[in-house]
Amino acid sequence: MTKGEVLCARQIKAARALLDWSQDDLARYSGLSVATIRKIEMGAISPRQSTMGLLLRAFEDAGLEFLPPDGVRHRPDEMKTYYGEDGRIAFFQEACDLTRACGGEILVVELPDASFLQAALGVQAMRDLWGNMAHPYPHLKCLLIEGQVDETLLLKADFRLLSRHFVNAMPFCVFGDYFAFIVASGSDMKIVAVRSSFAAAAARQQFLSLWTKAMPVVPLPGVRESVRAVA
Repeated sequence: MTKGEVLCARQIKAARALLDWSQDDLARYSGLSVATIRKIEMGAISPRQSTMGLLLRAFEDAGLEFLPPDGVRHRPDEMKTYYGEDGRIAFFQEACDLTRACGGEILVVELPDASFLQAALGVQAMRDLWGNMAHPYPHLKCLLIEGQVDETLLLKADFRLLSRHFVNAMPFCVFGDYFAFIVASGSDMKIVAVRSSFAAAAARQQFLSLWTKAMPVVPLPGVRESVRAVA
């Protein structure tokens, strides 16, 4: 929907039905009261644009999209591929923009050389993106598979070390309702991102399960490009 358009009561009811949400569920996800939602659906009040914005975001975050004049459907999965250095910059820029706007975290499973994040933070755009902040980026978690990582990365993200016993060698990234996997490295790096709330939720659950099994990582005093696990 475009800015300024308003959801009608029929769309709100239909959207709840598609998601099997009660009015209580919609209230919880949107931050509105059940009484307000009930009045909107009954046509008893004319809601403000900010109120409609909360409803719209709740439904869109759940994977729905609205169609004129009064339709609603599950949003089709979208796939986008990013190539090379420019692609890396664009991918991380979009991931950070979405996370800052909508909340949540960027979750990354990395290879032993941390080439995915190093490639991103090695370009000026990513240094500017994180370097201008007064504190480390607060929404970035990374599982590193049995390797070493530059101290610069440790200052920017929350790292943990994980044994290969728990995960395969393909790195992946999750943010919002996007799931992305990295199918090449170095200058030929290719990132395939799929917009799918189902895939993102499954990958996020896998990441968080692995996170509990991993060991936190901190820099060794006075030694760059080395890390140690904290028992």
